[in-house]
Amino acid sequence: KPDTFGVMGKIVENTAEEKIQDGAKYPAVTAKGIKGSYNYIALENPENKWLPSFFLSGANALIDREKLLQLGGFDEIYAPYYYEDADLGLRAWRVGWKCYFEPKAVCMHELSSTISKEKKEKVKVVIEKNKIIVNNLHLDKLSLYFFNCWLLVRCFPSLFTNDKSIYKAIKLFNESKTALHQSKERLKSLQLKNNAALSSRQVKKEILSLIAGIEIKIF
Repeated sequence: KPDTFGVMGKIVENTAEEKIQDGAKYPAVTAKGIKGSYNYIALENPENKWLPSFFLSGANALIDREKLLQLGGFDEIYAPYYYEDADLGLRAWRVGWKCYFEPKAVCMHELSSTISKEKKEKVKVVIEKNKIIVNNLHLDKLSLYFFNCWLLVRCFPSLFTNDKSIYKAIKLFNESKTALHQSKERLKSLQLKNNAALSSRQVKKEILSLIAGIEIKIF
């Protein structure tokens, strides 16, 4: 399909149980922001037809090289890890392309075999920082207001504990604002070039319209 950005397959644990780690990515855009941790599969899909995916898992994806180069690849603002694949897929949708899930393609995967070697505190700070970045890049003004309100609510309990990861994440986010502005400008430029300007909520609406009438399981 000419508007296909990329396709991902089903990801299962490399164990005897072969538990499903990833299915199609569900478009979880809520009052609390963009969530990148929700998957879904079709409960009734006898022909194993492809499904739209909010983004493509970085562990298992086939991507159109030309479109990937137009997007500039993964945004280095998310280095060293987390949310870079969600951001890439969402940028693709927002400039008029689509991401798909092919259930017949299966990948055996070791869950976080690299990141598990990192210090837990560092990983937590990186996740929180990148979560703030992806929401600031892709939410409209009203949605971002509600996200920031939720962020303040989450900060409050940390005043009475030794867990300061959220404050460290906010500090790192503030240090990345110049890079964030540059990322926004690149996205706007490509949207103009492709004559497409979808918001994250419009992407969610389009994906849900494509799976309307299909019984799904979200996990």
